[in-house]
Amino acid sequence: MSAGASRTIAYRPEIDGLRAIAVLIVIAFHAGLPGISGGFVGVDVFFVISGYLITAIIARQSADGGFSFAAFYERRIRRILPALFTYAGIAGVLAIWLYPPHLLKQFGQSLASVAVFASNILFYLKTDYFNDFQDTAPLLHTWSLSVEEQYYIVAPVLLMLCLRRSGTFALAAMGALLAVSLIHAQYMVTRDATFAFYMVTARFWELAAGACLALAAQQWRLPKANGLLAALGLILIAGSAILYTPFTQFPGVSALPPVIGTVMLIAFAHGEGAMPRMLGNRAFVAIGLVSYSWYLSHYVIFAVARSQGMVLGLSIGTAVLISISFALAVLTYRLIEAPARRASVSRKTVFISAIAGSFVVAALGYSIHATDGLRAAKTAILAPQWRDQLMDHDAEMAARQVLRRQQLRDANAPFDDTEQRKVLILGDSKAADFYMATRAGQFGSVQFRMNRFDDECMAARASRAPADYCVRQWGALLASGHFDTADEVLLTSNWQSVTTNAVLDFIETLRSRNIPVSLVSNAEFTHASALSYNLARQKLAGEDAARYLYTNVRMDRRAAFLELRAGIEARGVNVRILDKLAAFCDIEAETCTLREEGNWLIPDSGHLTVRGFPWFAKRMKQLGWYE
Repeated sequence: MSAGASRTIAYRPEIDGLRAIAVLIVIAFHAGLPGISGGFVGVDVFFVISGYLITAIIARQSADGGFSFAAFYERRIRRILPALFTYAGIAGVLAIWLYPPHLLKQFGQSLASVAVFASNILFYLKTDYFNDFQDTAPLLHTWSLSVEEQYYIVAPVLLMLCLRRSGTFALAAMGALLAVSLIHAQYMVTRDATFAFYMVTARFWELAAGACLALAAQQWRLPKANGLLAALGLILIAGSAILYTPFTQFPGVSALPPVIGTVMLIAFAHGEGAMPRMLGNRAFVAIGLVSYSWYLSHYVIFAVARSQGMVLGLSIGTAVLISISFALAVLTYRLIEAPARRASVSRKTVFISAIAGSFVVAALGYSIHATDGLRAAKTAILAPQWRDQLMDHDAEMAARQVLRRQQLRDANAPFDDTEQRKVLILGDSKAADFYMATRAGQFGSVQFRMNRFDDECMAARASRAPADYCVRQWGALLASGHFDTADEVLLTSNWQSVTTNAVLDFIETLRSRNIPVSLVSNAEFTHASALSYNLARQKLAGEDAARYLYTNVRMDRRAAFLELRAGIEARGVNVRILDKLAAFCDIEAETCTLREEGNWLIPDSGHLTVRGFPWFAKRMKQLGWYE
């Protein structure tokens, strides 16, 4: 998100109000507050605002003959780096203090990438199903800053070259690039959605939308204020924040509503009228002024809290975290961000300070990475008898991946023609785990097969599949012929509230074909590497450890399963419920088991380790799931 822009153009308080709306919906989304499942569109609002303001400055100064690349980048440094480095430092202190080596190593990588404005590239490369960056990376949100700064490496040069010819030519060139980037984004979102989300080539068009508005306003002035069109723009933003979900194919054409809505608000919400008064009121403007610092502070606080087992959502604890992050933002704005903008230091000093600060941050990040997350130091501070509690996450995941490659080769093969009960397992990686556990358990009377079928792809029929990869999953499932030969379908996934209705429709479709259905709950915990470190640091064992582990059950994720189960009961569908959490925990006693004979059963938040597969198979038999 943008840190703001120069006041060399007329100050518009309603734009600060628009920043306030953007940061509020982003924070509500990251806090897990209900009703804002598409709050990620707040970043798109920031992109448009930034593109508009910076281009307006460049166009105005170019017209006046006073544009300077050195002055431009000096302003960017003053606005972005002081607050950014402050929160990189705060995140560093918290991570070094609280994070286990595995998570700390990942943090070091992100710290180094922030220093060179490449965090969007790092998070793209690191994002996969088994990566825990989403929950525990305090600097994850800096990807948007990297996108903006990569844009500003190219945009000023491009704009100045085009403006030398004419403003109309610059507008046409930027419009053409906007169209190319939008087409590229839509193409990539169906083939590599993570690339489309993080990379500047797929986000360029959003900043360019603001740039085109600024160039058009420079040529012909902003259109007259129009309260109706301004209100429509706000509706487009709010509607996207409410109706979109993390499964929305984004940021292709689905990003058009929030982008167009932002353009409409900037274009039509000025002067007199209800909308400019609303956006320009003192509260919104005050939030807008600290929006950059609040954007930086909130995710640092949220990520560290989650790493320690806190569940965010509609709760007093979440409200406290939001309040702390806002207080930090106000302090940062008053003590660091605003003074840095006004500081009477030479341009040379600004650039030297930026280079030196970037070098220090990058060096610290690399040092943390190169020392495997300060593993030796983190282990040394633990009492010797507790050090074997510390899990080696990378080793566990490597062993798990080797086993997966071996055992999943024929997971979706046709059922053998035997008298065994034929059970088809459908779901995400938790389905693969369940299948591998059955391989370890030697269930002689049952024959298991598994197809990858994500919960977001479950729908009443294939024609309702919401994404291209879902169409492919439906095709593979239908081609396997498993539906025609299975005696039972078992569904297991990391259930999510946004997919509940689709899953219920899918279950009803299976039952209408007289196929028995079993539903396995999810069992999610705070990341096991963090749990292992905290157990050792707090010297917890036996019943104390078991009770501590229960407090780290991810009840927010369990709530999605409980919602799904309630929907099954409400529809009166006959489904066998298998509670996976009961395999790990005594729910009445509020204790959990995640280690056996010194070995961890999960390497992350809920997948199984190599030793966890036979253990889980044994628990399946003890619970009477399958003989």
